Amino acid sequence: MHRIIATLLALLCLLTASFCLATEEVVLYDCLRLSAPLTIDGKADDAAWKAASWAELPYKFLQETPTPAGSRSEFRAGCDDESLYLTAIFYHDSDEALKANHAGRDDPDLWMDDSTEIYFDPASDGHFFKFIVSSAGIVTDFRQTDAGIDYSWTATNAKVATLVTDKAWSLEMSVPWQDFGVKPEPGSMWGFEVLRFSGKNWASWTMGASYNHPEKFGYLCFGGGFLSAFGKLVDSVRKTKGDQWRLVSPVGLLQFSAAGPSLDAAIARASQQITEARFEAAVLSDAKKRADLLVKLTPLQAMLDEAKQAAAVGADGTRIQSLSAKLAEAAALAKDVGFEARIAQALEK
Repeated sequence: MHRIIATLLALLCLLTASFCLATEEVVLYDCLRLSAPLTIDGKADDAAWKAASWAELPYKFLQETPTPAGSRSEFRAGCDDESLYLTAIFYHDSDEALKANHAGRDDPDLWMDDSTEIYFDPASDGHFFKFIVSSAGIVTDFRQTDAGIDYSWTATNAKVATLVTDKAWSLEMSVPWQDFGVKPEPGSMWGFEVLRFSGKNWASWTMGASYNHPEKFGYLCFGGGFLSAFGKLVDSVRKTKGDQWRLVSPVGLLQFSAAGPSLDAAIARASQQITEARFEAAVLSDAKKRADLLVKLTPLQAMLDEAKQAAAVGADGTRIQSLSAKLAEAAALAKDVGFEARIAQALEK
């Protein structure tokens, strides 16, 4: 389900290219707190990964307009008290053999092989940690500083493993917080990006992100997701995205401007989803199921009524931000209720 949601959101952005050009896009990934230790072997089959959602790399790299990637790639991220973890799968996009011509640690040209680049920017200020990992498991890592590239930094305790099959090559890696020199607090967000290099089918997680454009990175969220700390999200994003941006997240799309998110648009979307869900539930023959679903809509309707009242009397920017975030969540939950009602309808026939 998570993969389907991510794919639909990516396709929606690609279909609305003109809108994306006018408004900066913000992409988030909630870093799952893993329930058990991982074995770093490249297989990515540990039970602890199952609860983590997959995110795809939907864009062709280094394009000025949203262009679909020519290859399929996906990743998951997780963490525990000791380390940050990432796994990725890069599906073969041709019958040609994988390029693996570089073998030395910290080779700056390693990206010319079939490889991935992974960026972590704890302060979202362009002082990022960069990893290049090839399909052969070769690693280049460094830190970007004000003085330039610092190859003396090395993730000494990091573990990296890759695996090549007839369908794809996969990666697993762990990086202890001590190698970063910083451990994220709950609710914090790091600048984050994943790229793929494969023949001519280069791909990126966010549009326009690159070594030279860290301000285009997405965000890796720790502890509770963005809805639990919307104000912190706004503060972080405005540093690099300015006052016009659009949030792409598992709960939907949220437009933001200098005055705050568009409350009217959020009200309209939530109202539509709640109305549709109520209609779907109302036609059920099963009275108990009908009542149960309508009860689920009651708190969502209360959120909507609260937002309508605030819009009528006028609300400040902070209030608008909070209400818009709640409405985005309410719209997503109402959509789930409508889906549940349609399933129940199908079972009644």
